Amino acid sequence: MNNYRNMILTLLITFLFCNPLATSFAQKKSNNSKLVYVPVYSSIYHGDQVREFDLAITLTVRNINSNKSITVYSIDYYGNSGNLIRNYLNKPKILKPYETANIVVKESDTHGGSSASFLIKWDADRNVNDLFVEAVMIGTQQQQGISFTSRGIPVKK
Repeated sequence: MNNYRNMILTLLITFLFCNPLATSFAQKKSNNSKLVYVPVYSSIYHGDQVREFDLAITLTVRNINSNKSITVYSIDYYGNSGNLIRNYLNKPKILKPYETANIVVKESDTHGGSSASFLIKWDADRNVNDLFVEAVMIGTQQQQGISFTSRGIPVKK
């Protein structure tokens, strides 16, 4: 009985570690996983840097592939000091071709500070175009308004 169990165990280990399909899938998943960093601003200084101008942030995460889906695993929002403020996904989100996911940080939410950021982790089963990630910041006070954009950049793990 021990010989039979050892033989089955040996076959199982051989299959798991030497099967080209199993190892190529594991390698493909880990090689394709990507990160995108997006600098954003929930406020900016104006005047003599003593007053802050609060901004609303709209983050757009776009799948620009015509026939391939992408899985977004996390959209994390970080503050000035690098502290995680919130994760916007409870579970992975599959973006179909040309689909866009939007995240909005209200103008009244100043937790991010003047140098906040998003970090988006995503993956795809096949070679795909990278995600297109952009943030639009906008604020209005009295009769003044300001708006600008910031694009995501890929980062190495």
